[in-house]
Amino acid sequence: MTGLPTLERVKQLLRYDPDTGEWHYRIARGRQPSGAKAGSLRPDGYVYLSVDGCRILSHRLAVFYMTGVWPKGQVDHKFGKEAGDSFSNLRDVPPSWNSQNKRRKRTSSKSGWLGVSVNGRGYQARIKKDGAVIIIGQFSDPEAAHEAYLQTKRQLHPGCTI
Repeated sequence: MTGLPTLERVKQLLRYDPDTGEWHYRIARGRQPSGAKAGSLRPDGYVYLSVDGCRILSHRLAVFYMTGVWPKGQVDHKFGKEAGDSFSNLRDVPPSWNSQNKRRKRTSSKSGWLGVSVNGRGYQARIKKDGAVIIIGQFSDPEAAHEAYLQTKRQLHPGCTI
């Protein structure tokens, strides 16, 4: 990956706390004194940092900082981005695994449950595996459909942490 800073340069400028996921400046930067918290919050809830003019997402930089290797895939927050950028919450995974780790329903969900849709016969649990939709079953209540979805998800999706 060209244009990205070296590990030496990142460690020269920043300090990462793997337990909290927070970044701090090692040296003063502009109006920020040495030791000040580093990073800016994006509207989507992710934190980014600028290193020598290169904007890098905090979770990707954390994996690099801890392993010495830039992530090859996507950096997944195992327990959701709300759990923060602590190193124990991060893993370098293929894009398919990252999408398998969804924890919330879509905003457009009519059922109000992850993996559950509403149709004329009640609530249908379904899941995607390798691009194909698998119908798990038809249920009279959304809770039962959601539970069936979760059980199937844990079996079919190796990236699932719920």
